[in-house]
Amino acid sequence: MSNYIIEEAGQLDQNKIFPLLARSHFGPYRNLSLKSGVELQQYWVKKITDSLQKGISKAFTVEQNNKLIGFIQAVDLDWDSRIFGIPMCSIQELIVDANEPNRDEIIRDLLSNVLDWSRKQGYRFILAKTYTNDIHSIHALEQAGFLLVDTLLFYEVNFQKTPFSSIPIQERSKDVIIRMAEPKDEAELKLLAKAAFKKHFGRYHSDPKLTNEQATRVYVEWINSSIHGYADYFSVAEVDGKIAGLTIWKESSELEKEFSINVKHHSLAAIHPDFFGRRLYTLLTYEGMKLFDGNSDIIESATHINNYPVQRGFNRLGWQIHDARHSFHKWLD
Repeated sequence: MSNYIIEEAGQLDQNKIFPLLARSHFGPYRNLSLKSGVELQQYWVKKITDSLQKGISKAFTVEQNNKLIGFIQAVDLDWDSRIFGIPMCSIQELIVDANEPNRDEIIRDLLSNVLDWSRKQGYRFILAKTYTNDIHSIHALEQAGFLLVDTLLFYEVNFQKTPFSSIPIQERSKDVIIRMAEPKDEAELKLLAKAAFKKHFGRYHSDPKLTNEQATRVYVEWINSSIHGYADYFSVAEVDGKIAGLTIWKESSELEKEFSINVKHHSLAAIHPDFFGRRLYTLLTYEGMKLFDGNSDIIESATHINNYPVQRGFNRLGWQIHDARHSFHKWLD
């Protein structure tokens, strides 16, 4: 008979949560070529506890004999909720001690608690992401009615192992100009997003509950947010006066800087279908990498498992796969 206790948690005791996270194989950036894992553990704890203190997440804990053996944390998806006009949330963490003999039962119970809470709060949609080798969580999500909607491959380029000077120079043809995006580009960039992502295969496009137009709106708004301050760098490729492609980049977050996690982020890229086959993605990525040469250890990015042109572009530029994650959706109708 199970003797663990599941409770709603307003806060999490760092002294209890740190040992649990230290034993977990499913932490953030787990396979990046970082100098030390200690900073990652500290970063992970602070990320979890900060969101609880700010009241932007909800957690349920599992304790046994006064020992924390698992927890689940859900956060609002404010940005997505605004786009789709419905309350949406995401399971940010689902961690259970791998040594627990009732691990599968505990995961199912934690999911059940979060789903009950989500419905009572009026959420209509819940997102979950797992590493592709987190089999226990994957099976529990499937049993709870979550639908697999995409798989992302995570890439890194490590300037300590692969100096930028060692990467083959990407020559541009005379009709191509690489420049920073400007506010006056907004209308043209939105049209590019609609064209580039019309036949996309991201998680929203894969969800049968959403139309293609609804799913594409996510990327249009992503680009709109980026040109109005979300991105630290927003580059475009212009061909004969027309914007043919874009890339969006972000610096390390303040929390990452606090724990000396010197990772930069390749956030999004898009090429207009009229310009496919011209290696503009590779060129834009190469030019973007220049922005961080000398002030970054690692740049990370993600692409869908079947986005082969992007993967070929990364390979040309010395990027390596470091991880993979699944995304799951559940509608709470």
